[in-house]
Amino acid sequence: MFLLHISIFSRLPLLNGSPDLLLLSIAAWSLNEKVRFGFIWAMMCGIIMGVVSAIPVYVPIIGYGFTFIICKFLTKRIWQAPILAMLGTVFIGSLGMGFLSFLVLQISGSLLPLMDSVNLIIMPSTLYNVILSIPVFLIIRDFSQWVYPVEFEL
Repeated sequence: MFLLHISIFSRLPLLNGSPDLLLLSIAAWSLNEKVRFGFIWAMMCGIIMGVVSAIPVYVPIIGYGFTFIICKFLTKRIWQAPILAMLGTVFIGSLGMGFLSFLVLQISGSLLPLMDSVNLIIMPSTLYNVILSIPVFLIIRDFSQWVYPVEFEL
């Protein structure tokens, strides 16, 4: 997913926002109840994204960890509708990542206006992520069924 994110999807912006396939993958993978080390995967994705992006390393680590926690929280509340949990997780996680990145850039001295950042970057990225969340959820769900096959009792 990382290679798809870097090579293809980052080159297809909506206004100035682009989708975050790693955030989508973390949310979809965390919805599977058989996954034990989802938080570790979220931290590893955060480290990888922090190393290759222009924002500080701790921003994607915090953002992806926050997304994992939101996913687990929503899964307990909306346990019979994983698509709704996925949509909620992606929406909240995307907004969280966007505003966290904006806040860190403001603290580091960047002069980005808040309304321009929201209208041109954060909201288009969130919309892009929400649109792509269902196909990514279906792909990751099929992959997780391959990794964790269903066992039948005799």
